Amino acid sequence: MTLRVLRVLARANLGGPARQCAELAREIPAFGIHQMLAVGRTDRSREVEVDLADLAGRGRVLTVEQAEQLGTEASGVVRIPALRSAIDLAGDIESVAGLVRLARRFRPDVIHSHTSKAGLLSAAVARLVRVPLVHTYHGHVLAGYFARPVSRVIAGVETLLNRQRAAVVCVSESCATELFEMGVVAKHRLMVVPPVIRGPNPAITNARQQLGIPDHALAIAFAGRLVDIKDPRLFVAVVERLVPLCRAAGRPLAARVFGSGPLRPSLEQAAESLPIDLVGPEPRFRELLPAFDRLVVTSKREGLPLVAVEALMAGVPVVATSAPGLTDLAGPGVTLVASRCPEQLAEACLAPSSVEHERIAKLVHRHHPRRIAGELAGIYRGLVG
Repeated sequence: MTLRVLRVLARANLGGPARQCAELAREIPAFGIHQMLAVGRTDRSREVEVDLADLAGRGRVLTVEQAEQLGTEASGVVRIPALRSAIDLAGDIESVAGLVRLARRFRPDVIHSHTSKAGLLSAAVARLVRVPLVHTYHGHVLAGYFARPVSRVIAGVETLLNRQRAAVVCVSESCATELFEMGVVAKHRLMVVPPVIRGPNPAITNARQQLGIPDHALAIAFAGRLVDIKDPRLFVAVVERLVPLCRAAGRPLAARVFGSGPLRPSLEQAAESLPIDLVGPEPRFRELLPAFDRLVVTSKREGLPLVAVEALMAGVPVVATSAPGLTDLAGPGVTLVASRCPEQLAEACLAPSSVEHERIAKLVHRHHPRRIAGELAGIYRGLVG
């Protein structure tokens, strides 16, 4: 029996949730799932958007009106212009109205939301059209993002939403544990489904040359949004500590920062006297990974960082803080530093480390798109059946 799934995503930036939706669009039809993705608006002044053609899978990019005309045969991506991650009461009401119109014509068996705003609005839509709701936490904003009073309010809202959701999916064990321990979601509703990550892409043969990195240099990379929770300032501090260490070893240092965000101006100022190049968002980052000796992840918390898994798949060791979402990656090729100490992180960048072939094979299997699509299809059928 073919099931129809309406997937809802607040913004299609280069982050993990959009990439998950793109991969699932390609794989999930093989399991008898007819999918339509409703996606909101990205702030193009701050972020690079993924190619919507990738998100569409076998479908195409539609307006709400076009999707309404197609009804249950609609597929691909539907743009919801008013849907955005920021708080916008008028836009949110308009978005819910548009999603309800879509749902009443597409008649989904399940609604699956990704990201906080999509999860909030989809709860209203699912209640209005009486459809089971699944939500994926690719991380959470219940700690480390806002002041405590605001975090408590958000936690209360999420608790109420999770009582309505038929299933709650987390991308890592640590994320699920945190949500349960916070009392935000009952244990029987929690499921851990790893994110979809394809095996390593063929490397760009002259990656170091393209990035202006000498062959004998110690090359380290940071990749992520330039926001406080990712703590790129700590990466700058690590580079600052590495400079004299590399000089003493007679080896040049080359650091690259991939990503955009509100902290970029302050990082540019801090990096003026350091061997750091702020590259900006780079869709080819996976192919450029083999140019680096280490990927450094300085986040205060994560769901499960796709970029770190991709680095390991490419044979690039990871140096990271011992934060939620990063502890799930413990194993060969990963050095976790318990304190947020730049000196210790810098020393870890110079310590011998390698990624075993066996670990790469296990990661490729664990995150294989077809396997993850099958897990989600099983969840959908369990809810409907």
